[in-house]
Amino acid sequence: MAIDFKNLATLVLKDVVDSGLAEKFRPKLADLERGLKRLSDDKILLPEDVQGKKGKTLLIAVRKAVELAQKTAGGSLTVDSLFGMQTLSWLEFGTRCLGRALKEWENDPVYRQENSIPSNVKFGKLEIRYFIEKLPLVQTSDPRKLLEQAWQSWMDVCGLTATETDDFDRCNVVITTQQIDGISNILADAHIGPPERVRLQLRFDQDEVFDEFRFEATACHEIGHLLGLGHSTQPGNLMNSSLGQLKKPGPEDAMLAAQEWGARPTPAEILPTPVVPRVVR
Repeated sequence: MAIDFKNLATLVLKDVVDSGLAEKFRPKLADLERGLKRLSDDKILLPEDVQGKKGKTLLIAVRKAVELAQKTAGGSLTVDSLFGMQTLSWLEFGTRCLGRALKEWENDPVYRQENSIPSNVKFGKLEIRYFIEKLPLVQTSDPRKLLEQAWQSWMDVCGLTATETDDFDRCNVVITTQQIDGISNILADAHIGPPERVRLQLRFDQDEVFDEFRFEATACHEIGHLLGLGHSTQPGNLMNSSLGQLKKPGPEDAMLAAQEWGARPTPAEILPTPVVPRVVR
């Protein structure tokens, strides 16, 4: 069932007006309709959230979606569940991750068939092998090196082993660059993992301008999705949906990665390379 965005926008606008929010901070009806569509496109507001609801119960469902968006913004939005201009501007212009948080690949038989990994291709329990199809340009830096650093940042906090392969048929993650939504707003997206015998994808937006920090932070965030992490609702984490000041996993990110992929082996658990004694004659 499709969402009736026009009627929903009318209901939300009344809620914003009744809240007493100053007029200069209130979106217009057409702006709200566009913002609600963006919430739906981002899989934050789902058809089943509003289906069969009306009046107060419908408004509560929308407020929950707005509040979730505000929480995942990493502290850049006031969390009040009101759809004001600040939230609308963030949805439309904030540099952030779209994410494919519903793991739609799990329920898409066409995607699963086209990206299933042959049974003769084996992976270690905690292994990802990624294939680079195309990387965006990064100002004054080598994107491949920055990508390696992003993977290493996760290997430093959990039991993951990630290596690049030049054989597409032997990978479980494909990294590419495609058009997503044009310049600004959505920098990249990725499937929510782990892969589970289906090849997952990380996409950078080809229209974005990346510098070294922006690319590495974005790559590290999207890798977090591939590992199974969703967006964090606590400020100060790499997995907030907005681009922040981090380019490596924060404490909460590291904890969740370790829950999914196990703790990083300690030096004592890593067996040293055997040393063959030299015989002196």
